[in-house]
Amino acid sequence: MRRSSRLRGREDAAGVPAKRHKADDNEEGSADQPATSEQRSAWVAFLESRLFLKAPGDLFAVFELAAELRPESPCEAFVDTLGIRLTGPFDLLAAADKAQVAVDKPLHLHGRFFLDPPEVAAVLVDTDSGVGRHWGYFRDAPDQVPEYVVCAESSRECKFDIVGASLFQVLESRLEKRRTTLGADSAADLLQKIETHRDEKSRARGQSGSALRSKRSKDSVAPSLHQLGIVVSLDTKNNTGYRELPATGRDLADLLQQLAQGASKKAPARKRLSELITRATIASDECDFGTGLLLGLDVFTAGSCLEKEALQLLRVAYMLLRRANFYKIASGQCKYRNNDNLNASIESVVASDQKAAGKQSKQSTVELPPPLFSRK
Repeated sequence: MRRSSRLRGREDAAGVPAKRHKADDNEEGSADQPATSEQRSAWVAFLESRLFLKAPGDLFAVFELAAELRPESPCEAFVDTLGIRLTGPFDLLAAADKAQVAVDKPLHLHGRFFLDPPEVAAVLVDTDSGVGRHWGYFRDAPDQVPEYVVCAESSRECKFDIVGASLFQVLESRLEKRRTTLGADSAADLLQKIETHRDEKSRARGQSGSALRSKRSKDSVAPSLHQLGIVVSLDTKNNTGYRELPATGRDLADLLQQLAQGASKKAPARKRLSELITRATIASDECDFGTGLLLGLDVFTAGSCLEKEALQLLRVAYMLLRRANFYKIASGQCKYRNNDNLNASIESVVASDQKAAGKQSKQSTVELPPPLFSRK
């Protein structure tokens, strides 16, 4: 059965934050000068080519604020106040003073959690969470500027909620919850700094989570088990792009749960999944590319036990949808993620005081663009 005539969601234009106010020249260790357009452009190109992330402007604005608050360790700037650590691309921005970093895994995997789908790029971690709570940018294709900021309450489940369109919304929401703990003066001071660094485009995109979830629901071709849905191009004239499979939603989730609990290869559940994969393959042959994408992402939520089947589906879907870099993320993530610690994220960057060990110890060096900010 074919469903939905909704058209593909619009992409945002790449955002670049306006020039920031300089930090107080008397403030010790603050960022000295804002980044030039050339410096920022170099990082935009680097992150897109190495992390497959088309960085929105607020990523650089948040990093500028972090560098002002804690220039010696920007990624830790919000740990004491908000219980948030910057991760993923921020780790690379913070390492730019070194000119290069050693890596022992593909750089596009850095900061990714166990069940993060390729469409999510983790950027913030809740340091107070014992279950890997984290936030990330979400986009439907590698060449899109992320339209949403999403949150996973636990890294042990592949379930995400849209919480905003800018990282500043996460910081402000967290600050509001911690206002009493921080004290009125400290909270007001941090809020003022956040507002100073937040650009007009970020303010304009600051819709409520409920409004953004409603928008996403309208744009989505079909709902998914990770709760963010999928968006693919639909050809309404030829009625192609997506077809619904016999098992979706709760029915499919129950099936995957049976398989995760160890159903044998001859079990009815295994046979049923095989039939669904066959149907999705036929759908792809008939230009319903969204069908294989949705089933692949849904199977991916089951974790390591069905990663072979998930990758089989995603490889074809991402190729046909011209999102091949997402398959590089998915396949690499399955190879390097830690099955013994579902709360851990992948660390591609090797710390200067560490030596890579084991089978995955081969290191290479990656040159970084110049630092975004010179610091006192």
